[in-house]
Amino acid sequence: VVKTRNNLTMKKLLLLSAILIFACSSDSSDTNYNSNQTFLERFEGVVWQSEATEVDAFLIFDNDNYSAKWVINGDCLVWYFDVYNENIESGFNVIVNDYNQLVLDRFDADNNIISRSTTTSSSDENSLIETVIFYVDNTESTSTSYRTTLTDPCN
Repeated sequence: VVKTRNNLTMKKLLLLSAILIFACSSDSSDTNYNSNQTFLERFEGVVWQSEATEVDAFLIFDNDNYSAKWVINGDCLVWYFDVYNENIESGFNVIVNDYNQLVLDRFDADNNIISRSTTTSSSDENSLIETVIFYVDNTESTSTSYRTTLTDPCN
């Protein structure tokens, strides 16, 4: 009788443990929220359309290749972070890549920093606000890009 009671108690504990583990586990399919992700990880592959009306411009971040793509009027320009890119005659050093902000210093062929851009996402993650400070003339420019449902226009 004692052995049966111990078996029942053990089964109840195992069942209770299983229920608690199941109840406390989260379903990651409900949300993509992960505060440990960097800006580039969060927005990898998202196609953003510039608010600028004079050009048809899109921006896509690629965390896997540590790069970004600008598609301007159908032309795809790829630039890699932390290296000089011949195709755009400049480079972008990543200064901050945290959950909600990407800060880049743009440099020329002589490694002179020519501008700093700070990009943040809106609270609903449907827009990016970029502020660029140009060091040559100490001017500032702000632009907004909006999330689209498009796939990578470079492919």
